[in-house]
Amino acid sequence: MLAVAIAACDSSTSSDTSTDPPEPMEFSDIEMDLELFQQAGRTAPEFDTKNMAAQVAEYLGEGAENEQFTPYDFAGLWALAADAVFQSYGMLPNVYFNEEMWGEGTLDGNTWVWEFSQTVEDESITMRVTAEEIEDMVNWELRYSFSSPDESIENALLLSAEVRTDGTAGTWAIHSFAEDTGDDAPEIEFEFLIEGDITTMLEMRVFDEVDGNFENLLYQVVDQTASLSFLLGDALTTYIEWNRETWEGFVESDEYNDGVRSCWDSNLQTTEC
Repeated sequence: MLAVAIAACDSSTSSDTSTDPPEPMEFSDIEMDLELFQQAGRTAPEFDTKNMAAQVAEYLGEGAENEQFTPYDFAGLWALAADAVFQSYGMLPNVYFNEEMWGEGTLDGNTWVWEFSQTVEDESITMRVTAEEIEDMVNWELRYSFSSPDESIENALLLSAEVRTDGTAGTWAIHSFAEDTGDDAPEIEFEFLIEGDITTMLEMRVFDEVDGNFENLLYQVVDQTASLSFLLGDALTTYIEWNRETWEGFVESDEYNDGVRSCWDSNLQTTEC
């Protein structure tokens, strides 16, 4: 139903003020620089956000323990899997934070409001976007109401974001769909920082209220050094670091070489650390 609303929604609101509303940020500007791993033609396996460590370990199988994968290969699989998860969930703000979909908004006090509805047969959905500017930040919310003969959801929070007006820093969260139905979709939070045209920090936190699992992916760039950390709960289980210029790097992981640091050189070949 949400997809139908995106494709066919029509706004009936209009603005009677000359004040311009804030523009939605381009979430596509946020990306990890994984050229080191992508250049070798590797593609990421398909993983979802829940129990990613177990899925990657299962995908690698006994090869990790038997060192049939080189350190570079192992690190690349982890990095591209992390990017695949981010791309899957990171595209949602780009879909929903779309002015062409919203139409024109109205200013209610200090808050801009866009609201639109769509009905298909006996199901209807209403989307409501709000934006409030506070100094150099904009607080966004996307809420939806849904009704059908079988269920009714009122004013549920789908997306929230707090971003700098120039789009260089902020946070956003994807909240559970239809939480009243008992679905076990995880809450997902993102935090990012862009300096120049480079994403220097990207963190993704996944919390599953049903199973009580907490997973965290943290990508950072400091000068020419990039790193990717994966934590399960409070425990760091996999850490990858590489030089973005020379392509030398290493991996430390509970799933590889008994957690001992394993390195590769600028030719991506295994080397002593």
